[in-house]
Amino acid sequence: MLRFLSIAICLTLLLMSRPSASAESNAKSWLLEHTRLQALWYMHYLWGEDADGPYNRFSITRGYTTFRFTPTAWFEARSTIDLYEDDDGWALRLKYLYGRLRWPLETAIISDPGLEFGLVHTPWFDFEGKVNHYRIVDNFFLDRHGLLQSADLGLQVSGLIGRKLTKEGNYGMRPHHAGTWGSFALGVYNGSGYKRNEANQNKVFMGRLTLRPIGPWMPGLQASYLFVGGKGNVESEPDWLVHDLLLSFEHPFFLVALQGAKGRGDIAGERIDSQGQALPFLGASAFVELKLPCIHTSLFGQFDWFRWDTETGHERSDRFVVGAAYYFYRACAVVIDFDRERFLEPVAPAAWSTKLSLQIAL
Repeated sequence: MLRFLSIAICLTLLLMSRPSASAESNAKSWLLEHTRLQALWYMHYLWGEDADGPYNRFSITRGYTTFRFTPTAWFEARSTIDLYEDDDGWALRLKYLYGRLRWPLETAIISDPGLEFGLVHTPWFDFEGKVNHYRIVDNFFLDRHGLLQSADLGLQVSGLIGRKLTKEGNYGMRPHHAGTWGSFALGVYNGSGYKRNEANQNKVFMGRLTLRPIGPWMPGLQASYLFVGGKGNVESEPDWLVHDLLLSFEHPFFLVALQGAKGRGDIAGERIDSQGQALPFLGASAFVELKLPCIHTSLFGQFDWFRWDTETGHERSDRFVVGAAYYFYRACAVVIDFDRERFLEPVAPAAWSTKLSLQIAL
């Protein structure tokens, strides 16, 4: 697939060329003007202990290279390649590959409506990643427990509720998903996520609705709801149902986010009982960030609690994270954190790690 993608990009560039030198120069200038190349890399040194014993190693958990082509205001093509490490060494896979149609519209009801088709965003993590900037520490709450992934094959519709917020109207911060009264995203997907092949014919519906209840008078306050309804990605098709609520408040000097999730089953279809029925779950997460913009530094902490209800009782755990980040160039940062997870039922030794990380975002 990656070889095919490379050939397709090369053919596109060749077809856009012209015989004359001046026309060729103009075509290249036009292409460069409408093309962006981006990188997002997470590199770590970590030491700690888990169920396999002590460890002390360097690692890379994200190696994204993104190509965006925006020939008009209403269309964008995107490809993101992910370099990752598996049991056999280094490998490449596609994270995103889609075309996005966008209507450059701004009204008092709906603004910036768009449609993605292909290997697209799922509704939640693109939003949560703009609230909690510390995906570099570990997977987000729902992903960590196998309840959702950030990309999948399918179709997604999104938009803003109300007119667009400005930077001046958002405490001087650049707004994300910047509808005055909120934003939304919903779609239909294979349900396997970008890391797996589809194992059944079921399609999964996902939708996110975010509201700014006080609108332009307190734009940092947002309430977000996620719904996922479908079947786990196995032939037996156990239920996969997620309800998630996130209440967040963003300010130039701090961020608070409270999250709760309830449902049954998981994306892989592995959380089932002896009868093949999906297991219920319940979880909560709290995240706090203290921002010190005068020294380009943030302090952050997170606490998670999660429970699976099994036939014999519960599987229950909690997790505590504390850390600090220094931003040396835009979103490029050095991050240090301590992460501890306790297993409460059944009781097991705690897993812990200390990480020194480098985030490159260009």
